[in-house]
Amino acid sequence: MYENRFIKNTACPKCREEGKDKHGDNLATYSDGSSYCWACGYVDMGNSHIVRFLARGDRPILDKGSGIIIPKITLPDDSVTDYPSKALAWIEQYELTRIDLLHNGVLWSDRECRLLFPFWNGGELLGWQGRYFGNDATKKKWYSRGKLDSIYHILFMGRVGHAMNDATRRIVLVEDVVSALKVSKVGIDAMPLFGVNIKQRWPKIRLLGYSEALLWLDPDMHLRIVKESRVGCLNGITTHAILSTKDPKCHTLEEIRNYINGTDNTRNT
Repeated sequence: MYENRFIKNTACPKCREEGKDKHGDNLATYSDGSSYCWACGYVDMGNSHIVRFLARGDRPILDKGSGIIIPKITLPDDSVTDYPSKALAWIEQYELTRIDLLHNGVLWSDRECRLLFPFWNGGELLGWQGRYFGNDATKKKWYSRGKLDSIYHILFMGRVGHAMNDATRRIVLVEDVVSALKVSKVGIDAMPLFGVNIKQRWPKIRLLGYSEALLWLDPDMHLRIVKESRVGCLNGITTHAILSTKDPKCHTLEEIRNYINGTDNTRNT
C-alpha cells in the first residue's frame, strides 16, 4: 500500500514570486519528499514518483512509468484554498481550523458555493463531497461525485510517518468526513464510511493492516453499531462499539480522547 503522510505547510515559492501566500502556508509538504501548492498548482516531485494530491482534476499528472493520465472525475476549475468566512465559521464549530482544511486538501468553489472534500488514490481523484453554503433551497446540502462507498480515505492528521506500529494499528470508523477529520486530530487514524454500509469493508480494512477498529456511528445507529462490531470480529478485527448521544464531530476533542481511551469495553453515554 502506498502511504504518503502530510508533514507541514510552508510558503509556496511560485505564489511568493507573485506577491501572494501572505500566510506563508500554501505549500503542503509530504513524507515522500514531494510538495504541492493548493493555490497555484505548483508541484515539486522531490524523490517521489507519485503526486498524492492534485488540486484541479483537469491537470495531467505523472503516474506509473512515464504515462500521463487525466482523472475521470474532476473538481470545479475554480477550486481554491481561499475559504470564505461562512465556511470557516461552520468548520470551527467542530474545533477544526483553516490549517486542518489545508492539511487535508479541502478546497472552496465560488461557482458551486461549496466546501470541497476530495478523495485521492496517488494522483487519481476518486471522488469528492461538497457542503453547500448558498441560499438556493433546491440545492442539496451535501453533493457527492464518485462511488464513495468503495473509497478507503484514511485520515491521519495527528501523526506523521510511514510505520504502522502496535499503537497505530487501530482505526476509528465514522459516518462522515467531518467526523473523521475531528477524530483524527487526537492522533488516531480515522476513516469515513460515507454512510453506514460497512459489511463489505471489513476484509479490506484487515488487509490495510488494522487489527483493531472502533466503530462510531451517529446516535440513531446504535443497534447497527453493535451488529457490525460482531461482523468485524468475525473478520479477524478486534472491534469496539462506541455508543454516544451525539455525532462524533459534535464532541469535544477531550471527549473524543476519553471515548477512544475507554474502549476496552463497549461504551455508552
